[in-house]
Amino acid sequence: MKRRPSRVALAWVATFCLVVAGCATRTQTFVVLDGDDMVRSETATLEVEVRGDDGAVVRASTFRPGASDPALPFSLALEPRGGDASRRFDVRAIARRTDGSALAEARVRSGYVSGRALSLRVYLSTACRDVSCPDPITTCRAGACEDLFVPPETLPDHPDDDVDASTPDVGPTIDAWLAALDAPSPDASIEIDARTTDDTGAASDAASSDASATDAATLDASTRDASTTDAFVPIDAATPDAGSDAGPPPLDPGVLLHVAGDTGSFADIVFVTGDASQVCAAGRLRGGATIAGTHLDPTTSGTTGTWVACFDVTPSGTTPRYVRRLEPVGDTLVGAIALDAAGRLYLGVNSDAGGRTFGTTTLTARSVLVRIERDGTISAALALSAPESDEPTQAMLSGSQLYVSSFAAGGSDALVSRFETSTFARVSSLRTLGGYNVALDVGSAGVLVGGYFNPGPADLATVRVLDAALGSTLWTYDSVGSAYVQALAMSATGHAFVGTRARFGNFQWAGSALVSPGSDGADAGDIVLTRIDPTGVIEWVTRPIVAAGEDVIGGLDVADDGSLVAVGYSPDLLAPSGLAELAGRTSGREGWVLHARGDSGAPIAWDRISATTDCVVQRMWRTGEWLYVTGLFRGTVQAVVSPAFGGGLTATGMQDAFVVRVRIPS
Repeated sequence: MKRRPSRVALAWVATFCLVVAGCATRTQTFVVLDGDDMVRSETATLEVEVRGDDGAVVRASTFRPGASDPALPFSLALEPRGGDASRRFDVRAIARRTDGSALAEARVRSGYVSGRALSLRVYLSTACRDVSCPDPITTCRAGACEDLFVPPETLPDHPDDDVDASTPDVGPTIDAWLAALDAPSPDASIEIDARTTDDTGAASDAASSDASATDAATLDASTRDASTTDAFVPIDAATPDAGSDAGPPPLDPGVLLHVAGDTGSFADIVFVTGDASQVCAAGRLRGGATIAGTHLDPTTSGTTGTWVACFDVTPSGTTPRYVRRLEPVGDTLVGAIALDAAGRLYLGVNSDAGGRTFGTTTLTARSVLVRIERDGTISAALALSAPESDEPTQAMLSGSQLYVSSFAAGGSDALVSRFETSTFARVSSLRTLGGYNVALDVGSAGVLVGGYFNPGPADLATVRVLDAALGSTLWTYDSVGSAYVQALAMSATGHAFVGTRARFGNFQWAGSALVSPGSDGADAGDIVLTRIDPTGVIEWVTRPIVAAGEDVIGGLDVADDGSLVAVGYSPDLLAPSGLAELAGRTSGREGWVLHARGDSGAPIAWDRISATTDCVVQRMWRTGEWLYVTGLFRGTVQAVVSPAFGGGLTATGMQDAFVVRVRIPS
């Protein structure tokens, strides 16, 4: 027997239709998610992500059902921006158990038909858990790979009786901005932002409704009588502006990946990059390893291979998209990484021998630039440099231009090259006439490159700014005394920040009256930070990290507020000047994360990442207040910056690697 919809639902529908003016003629597609019996009964969290035509995430929501609200069925309504029915969208849904493990996943791509409200039904099936579809335009449905795209003209009209409690396939509805959450009783006054959202994230204001007057709730196939004690509120109600176009809530700190080496294996330097919706990492590995549940078999005995892993970022964590080896034969070492707006990954790799095949391209060059598509397939490869022997060290994207730094064998003639990503072709190159390029950044003042060269008995630090076209050098600084430039960053104002490891206590920038505080005979290897204005004038030099041994700075960036963030590692770690010592190990190599003032370099705060035996923090990538930090360790990791480590991340090989997500210390 059909039950009549409650007064609550009918009142809300009437209000909503009056506000948007013309429900019957709107161009919409209702995506209706459902699953098999196991998925229905065991789903504790349902994650739904919507991408627009350009592949960018425009909405990512997480639904955690209550005891009386099953996660499935679940539906959301999408509308095209400006009523353009030619637009397309991609929907991805992941059902997770209470422990966070994935129970089932479903993907679909479709669109709209002008003037119609369509119903697109998507089924999450456990039969697809062990099915991998190698073709990126296919997806698993009912255990088989089928076309990802569902033509919208083949879809049925969405039933207009979805408020009827007997309709079994429709759960909470209205749009991607609304999802079910526990809420106050109906006596509370709740503002509902009744907005419609299209597949690009554009929204049209509707009206807010007072729950005390209308008991406003989203439509629900299950009965919601006036006496119900829960209401549906915007998923972003907990954010500062519930009705804003802000993205999903930030992820909790935690481990992105653990490269768990087989017995006798070891991991080497790890690079990381990403954007708001994905994170990719690549590194060196000798032997086999398990990464995000995927085991990579050992390469040929005695050789080192390159592994690559990419993850989609969701509100509740990260989901592996692919994990693979780049080259299974011979010593192949990654040296540079970058990610473009389309999700394509660029890797600079170096080998001990040529004649290797990448995708469909065979190259004799030892140094190669490889492009990897979003699904993990290699789509292009080319020789990195003219001498065919330069080793890549850093990559950076600026719009469609990809800059790659490298150095030749022997360090006699370093190179910066510029590539056009749309054609995957070299546009220009510039020899920087100095040993080893190891750091690179691109900003408003040009291309910032740094490293060191060896004119005699000492390695001298060098930093340069090149014009964006790589036609000339704008300004250059070389050091007095032995030092290495290891990390660089350029601010939005064009200021260059330089992270240098000064050796033997005699470091000074040539041509400048400013001398590092480490030039007074302090211990070897202290970290020196320098700020240089856009015209090449040194503004300040400071030494924030002091240790009894050689410190290493692995990453440097300028935060949104103009302050500095740096990561690295030190032996016998001491607190930066003016900051308290942290509890924990005070001997052996330990990683650190430093937050410093951008106008002076003075330390603001710091934290430690250490391990029971050894921990080396190497690289970082920043987004907002969050850092993705890479490192190598032996023993068991103990972290101050990330409680998610919990002391439980234990190395299985001779040396394992990790990527962890932490907040900037404050």
